[in-house]
Amino acid sequence: MVKKVGQYRGLFPLLISLNWIMVSLLWCSPGRSQPSVLDPIPPLEPYPDLRNQGFELSTETEYTLGAGDVIRVTVLPVGDFSGEYQILVDGTLFVPLLGTFPVQGLTLTQLTEFLTQQYRQYVKRPSVTVGLVSPRP
Repeated sequence: MVKKVGQYRGLFPLLISLNWIMVSLLWCSPGRSQPSVLDPIPPLEPYPDLRNQGFELSTETEYTLGAGDVIRVTVLPVGDFSGEYQILVDGTLFVPLLGTFPVQGLTLTQLTEFLTQQYRQYVKRPSVTVGLVSPRP
């Protein structure tokens, strides 16, 4: 009987190996729902037309400043330079520390960039925002 047990001792590693091969073949079979590299990519959906959903697409240009406009200038981190200012009849604007300069025909973005550049001489990394409070009459 001892001889018979010793005969099957060499078969045990072989049976374990065959078991692992069977499991790996079944697990990685092509019938499983794994995406293939060769599967085609579905086409992209076009963006919806915003006009059909009640949104109007803007075709206007940015607002240009003129005499009579009231704007709000915010300069951070120095709140003392912030405030509401009216553009004068001659198209100029007076702001603290910088004085008077022409703004007639500038957009809000252009004025923001200009004020940021000017305040950099006095404030480290100024954050300037310009908004329209009330348009000219």
